[in-house]
Amino acid sequence: AYICGSEGLILKTSNGGINWFSTPTSFPGRLRTIDFVNASTGYSAGEGGEILKTTNSGNNWVQQSSPISTYIRSLYFTNDNTGYAVGDYYRIIKTTNGGGQWDTLSSGRFEFDEYYNSLRSVYFTDPNTGYAMGDSINLKTTNGGVIWEDLPSTDSRWFMSAYFVNAFTGFVGDAYGFILRTKNGGLDWQEKGTGERGFIYSLSFPTSNTGYAIKSSPSGFNANILKSTNGGTTWSDISSVALSHFYSPIFFTDENTSYVAADNFEKTTNGGLNWELQNTSVSITYVIYFMNSNTGFVAGNDGKISKTTNAGETWLSENSGTIKRLRSLTFIDMNNGFAGGDSGTIIKTNDGGNNWSLQNSGANSSITSIKFKDQNTGYATSEGGSILYTTNAGNNWSVQFEINQNMSSIQIFGNTGYAVGSNSTILKTTTGGVLTGFSTTQNEVPDKFQLNQNYPNPFNPNTIISYQLPVVNNVVLKVYDLLGKEVITLVNQKQNAGKYQVEFDGRNFSSERILTWFFKQ
Repeated sequence: AYICGSEGLILKTSNGGINWFSTPTSFPGRLRTIDFVNASTGYSAGEGGEILKTTNSGNNWVQQSSPISTYIRSLYFTNDNTGYAVGDYYRIIKTTNGGGQWDTLSSGRFEFDEYYNSLRSVYFTDPNTGYAMGDSINLKTTNGGVIWEDLPSTDSRWFMSAYFVNAFTGFVGDAYGFILRTKNGGLDWQEKGTGERGFIYSLSFPTSNTGYAIKSSPSGFNANILKSTNGGTTWSDISSVALSHFYSPIFFTDENTSYVAADNFEKTTNGGLNWELQNTSVSITYVIYFMNSNTGFVAGNDGKISKTTNAGETWLSENSGTIKRLRSLTFIDMNNGFAGGDSGTIIKTNDGGNNWSLQNSGANSSITSIKFKDQNTGYATSEGGSILYTTNAGNNWSVQFEINQNMSSIQIFGNTGYAVGSNSTILKTTTGGVLTGFSTTQNEVPDKFQLNQNYPNPFNPNTIISYQLPVVNNVVLKVYDLLGKEVITLVNQKQNAGKYQVEFDGRNFSSERILTWFFKQ
């Protein structure tokens, strides 16, 4: 047996591990992996892409030529000649001549992607079928590494985008190139592949059957426009655009007319087959919103907003009043609209975008999505994991829900709403996000603060928590498990004096936890 480690150290035992002795290498760096194809021939690799080979049971190690300079973290040989190595920046290399030459394979991961770092293990079950796994990444090949398909981890998906046609039918795009579809309000989700790996940045359905998505290519330098004509059952590439940032939006005003922002801002009038450049004066566009076929807005870097009233033939710059990057945009009607962006920025217009005023969101992280269900009631998601809530047309915002995830998108249909984010997060409300509470009449104001025992308890999946307030007060109601870990925030807002009930839905938590929870004041 052999062990490798720091300072080029390789130890060998020939008596079942009772004694170990060093084998000589001239490599001074860290070795992370070692693999022997037979009793004589073995390989070790590690820091700086270094690969060493021995053909005499470790008595001598010879440096091999490597095409990469980043850490190699795992080696696996399927036979005497064919081997694979994986490591940092999702690098995969392969040799077919016993290490005489190593060639780079495409893992499909972006080398500059900050959310995933390394491949840490590679293993083959036969000459063609192999697996490479690492930081929130699971890959599989069935053709000897020519193509690596993604095996999504349900524990670590980052949902980048969402689009709901109505309160029951919706689509969610992830960072692996998969689009999830539900037809029953999120009770079940069907996973739909879109070919190569890539981030699904934006989704748009101008009709219930026709949908479009913008997806980054495996290289990360281009985006593919995807189209479905059967309600999201299958997707196909229809065109490609250059890509310069990770939040490229697509917006359809009808089945054939769309606007997309990637490296450039472009428009199509034939369902994405051809695209023409447009000049919006926003150098990097992060969000698009059209109220009708003619009137729309784009917003992006440095707080820039531009407006068109003639379907994009001309664009006029608007004074947003902020220099923060804007990433979300919505309008209630032709005059009243909101935009959100970095550092918790939310701005509002009452005159169709001619003038904007800064609002106090109370958030510090970037506002990623804003939606209103009526003139007064609106919602916003943030990278910090908050869902913000206003009932007075944005004059005041409060935290309605918090979760320790990066929230990407929110949509509202009356009282039914969906929000998606990182770590496989899909949230749903059927009460407009407002918990099922009620206050008493004025002559029934309680005389003291009180938090009652939840009922039923034990419970599965729902329980009712009741409490009372003698005066107007800021209320925070959180659920903790028996280890003291915060599980969910049920209430975080100012409430009038009265008696309240909150229904806690435990379907998203394991029964071992929810059955033993008790609530104390």
